[in-house]
Amino acid sequence: MRILCTGATGYVGRAIVQHIIAHTEDIVVCLARNPDRLPKHPRVHAVRGDVLDAGSVFAAAAGCDAAIHLVGIIRETDGATFARIHTEGTRNVVQACAHVRTFVHMSALGAKNGASTRYFQTKWDAEQLVLSSTIPYVLFRPSVIFGKDDAFVNQLASLVRLPFTPVIGDGQYRLQPVALDNVARLFVQALRGPTGTVWELGGPDALTYDDMLRTIAAAMRRTVRLVHVPVALMRPIISLCESVPAFPITTTQLRMLLEENVCSGPCGAFAAYGVSPIRFSEGIRAWLDPKHATR
Repeated sequence: MRILCTGATGYVGRAIVQHIIAHTEDIVVCLARNPDRLPKHPRVHAVRGDVLDAGSVFAAAAGCDAAIHLVGIIRETDGATFARIHTEGTRNVVQACAHVRTFVHMSALGAKNGASTRYFQTKWDAEQLVLSSTIPYVLFRPSVIFGKDDAFVNQLASLVRLPFTPVIGDGQYRLQPVALDNVARLFVQALRGPTGTVWELGGPDALTYDDMLRTIAAAMRRTVRLVHVPVALMRPIISLCESVPAFPITTTQLRMLLEENVCSGPCGAFAAYGVSPIRFSEGIRAWLDPKHATR
């Protein structure tokens, strides 16, 4: 099978490409702005381009039997807005992939009509482009995806290393982190499974933000001291500083965090594809536990 993969140089994309190489005989055609970041392998074919450049998307999709569409952003810049990347980009990919037999699409847990953030609203708009097309689809809505090189858990780990760890609000808002390895396996297996399905995707544990920090601290064999900072105090600070690229959180991300991010019910995708879900505490130990790191 010949598979188009958008976002192949991203955090999730790299794991999916490696999984395809390691566990299938498929060819993966990677649409990438920086092809040099792709692994050098005879079954990895690079096409330089961008989801906003329709011509490059059509060139990459030509002759492909299936597609995995991953491109997304968590933070807007002047040239890359949620609407452009999530909605316009998905429209180009859907149009270029009208001929494929399976289209696996990454949305986000929390995407819904009338969402309170542009991120979730544009993710929902992108979903509608997929669902209203004639392409056989599998759509995943993952919660926070964790793995060795992720941004979220490693950022929390850096906070845990501080003498006192700041927490916005009461820390009781929940997330349902799902392991990167699980996500890669599910996306690749979905290429050959039934179509017409929409899956919410979270790990076995719905954890409060406080509990995530405590779990990370336990994996690092550290003691964490949580200091809760009122949301009303943090909002103006975040609003003032969010335009600085190095600042760790935006107003949109704060709203998403406080709204929680958990599945509405059991995650049926694991059973459907025969994948064993990895618990958060077990998954992070592989790179955060000092004893594991020295092996």
